[in-house]
Amino acid sequence: MEPLRQAVRSAALIAPFLGETGAAVGRYRFDEAFVGFRGHFPDRPILPAVVQIMAALHVAGEVWKGGSDIPLSVDRAKFTLPIVPGDEIEVRCGMKRLEAGAGIEANISVQGKPASSFLLFPASGEEAP
Repeated sequence: MEPLRQAVRSAALIAPFLGETGAAVGRYRFDEAFVGFRGHFPDRPILPAVVQIMAALHVAGEVWKGGSDIPLSVDRAKFTLPIVPGDEIEVRCGMKRLEAGAGIEANISVQGKPASSFLLFPASGEEAP
């Protein structure tokens, strides 16, 4: 998983930062040679959900200096717009409190259009970043 994690970090266009609204923000572009596109899918590459989650963890970990390597639970995941090679994406993460505990609410957009959203919670026994 480490080579994929490193490839996600390398696709960052800017260093993740804390935005005016308190959200952690990052921007990425994954080109055709990005390892995550291999086999997903051969005739029409689409950025896998796991890569989108890794990008959100990178943003949150860089801004809040949290542990992006902790085991996670993913909830309320919605992937509504395919992300294809060359798309510039914006990743916004905010802290979220629900019955399940503290976690990260992630929203990813392409050209201002929602592409995906999901909640990330530490697996039981772990702490949120």
